[in-house]
Amino acid sequence: MKINRKYPLLVLLAWLLMLPTLALAAAPADGIDDEAGLFTPAQRDSLSSTLAEIERDAGFPVFIVTLKQAGNNSLQEWAERLRRDWGLADRPALIMILIAANERRARIDTYGAARHIVSDDQADRILQTQLLPAFADKDYYGGISDGLSAMAGIIGNDSLGGYSAVIPFLILAGFALFYVVQRRRHRRRRAERIARPATMTAADSEQRENAEADPREREERDGSGGGSGGASGSW
Repeated sequence: MKINRKYPLLVLLAWLLMLPTLALAAAPADGIDDEAGLFTPAQRDSLSSTLAEIERDAGFPVFIVTLKQAGNNSLQEWAERLRRDWGLADRPALIMILIAANERRARIDTYGAARHIVSDDQADRILQTQLLPAFADKDYYGGISDGLSAMAGIIGNDSLGGYSAVIPFLILAGFALFYVVQRRRHRRRRAERIARPATMTAADSEQRENAEADPREREERDGSGGGSGGASGSW
């Protein structure tokens, strides 16, 4: 790169500002990354239309990713890598269908709230009954199309999209409820401290407070909430 000597600092600063944009790949606009070339243009258009319908009804996107081979990485690792590279790590929900054609492997990966709509068992059922049998006959379009139809049936009314209009009100109601509960808990603890015998040790006090901790806080400490799920298989 040839830097203008008159304004070297300005040119260098502009280049540095562009680096994050250049490094971050964009998610495919039609929801399909067909590196393995498994779909014809007409098939891709059809699948893209179905993906758009699912996203509109469900409130979260579904992506289809085909690879020639995943190498030493698992398909779940590939999904996580693409989720970061495409800037989707902060999305509250999404589903990714991955195919490693040469290795005859496939996976349905679910993230966040999508995992509570399409459970791991349901993802495995779609994989085993819709995707893998068709993939064994090299009918990748038919398998994906049938799998998306089954997924749309599961989503149905149990989706984020159907409740999108009331989500802000639910959030406000949740904050209000949390505030009331915390106020009551604070008053109760204050009253207990006043009435607490002087012989109670600091360790006893800490143990009691931990026992009364919010279940959501315990879940965060235990690492039992959120995350990704799904199902993998081969044909």
